Amino acid sequence: MEELDHVPETSFEKDVVGEDEDSFCLSRDNITSLKLLLCQLEERKVENEATCESHREKIQQLWNRLQVPQEERELFNEHMVTSRRRNLEALQTEVQRLEELKLQNIRNVTEAIRSEIAVFWEKCFFSIEQQQNFTPYFSEDFNEELLALHDAEIQHLKQHYEDHKELFEGVQKWEESWRLYLELDKPNMNHQPEDE
Repeated sequence: MEELDHVPETSFEKDVVGEDEDSFCLSRDNITSLKLLLCQLEERKVENEATCESHREKIQQLWNRLQVPQEERELFNEHMVTSRRRNLEALQTEVQRLEELKLQNIRNVTEAIRSEIAVFWEKCFFSIEQQQNFTPYFSEDFNEELLALHDAEIQHLKQHYEDHKELFEGVQKWEESWRLYLELDKPNMNHQPEDE
């Protein structure tokens, strides 16, 4: 209960955490109820941790996109580690604050995502035609809908990259090797005898 910042609500919970250990009887019913309470608290703890982790990922993403200074991020460090109720509430508040800030800076955020998209296009070896198929990339009408389309596209590209990461890295290594070969072979190509 302490880890969840949970205050005992029912009389049973109050009896369990009460200071007078002798007053709590370990009957079969109470042991069964204790097991049930423990399961409920463990489930709540797992839910809290998952929710907190989701908020942390969102916060990191928004901090990066909004280019929040490191000093400001460090003030929030305590909430980026533990998953108690007060941390969850602080994380929710920070996500809400950053979402509002994002809306105020929609153009900058969209352009930051565009830069990220361009990097993934290159990593995934997208052709010009494939890039042009994502027409919102070329829109200058910055609004929430355009931002949402960019968000969805970057998520799609990240997933596509992760799904085929080994292939893309293999092609990248091959290209580097080919460039090195061409670089090393340049002197031979320049000194070839001319046909007579």
